[in-house]
Amino acid sequence: RASAAAPSGTPVDDARDVALGLTFRAFGVEVDRFLILLRRARPDALDEVRTATNLGRTWNIGAFDGARLAGAVRILSDGRFSHVAELLVDPDYAARGLERALRERADAWMRANRTAN
Repeated sequence: RASAAAPSGTPVDDARDVALGLTFRAFGVEVDRFLILLRRARPDALDEVRTATNLGRTWNIGAFDGARLAGAVRILSDGRFSHVAELLVDPDYAARGLERALRERADAWMRANRTAN
């Protein structure tokens, strides 16, 4: 699921947010980048095997600063209902509106896929 492309026209099609200076895009099972973010945002919650498995079960939207994953939102969906399973922001990018931007993109993805949240 995570490797599939997001629906065309959704706010995850390599959208550049000039105010934040970040590029938002759907990403697949980029476990290494995600684990770096997870270690920085929630070092106490690290279970690498579970994370790698679960990352492939969700739609993932990332905020990238070049190659660095600055934030991510994971959306769990069964095609009818969906919800935000996890939202992470690197502490270096906190208090800049990144959490709100990720949540807005997740909401847009759910609307584009016509799923209730």
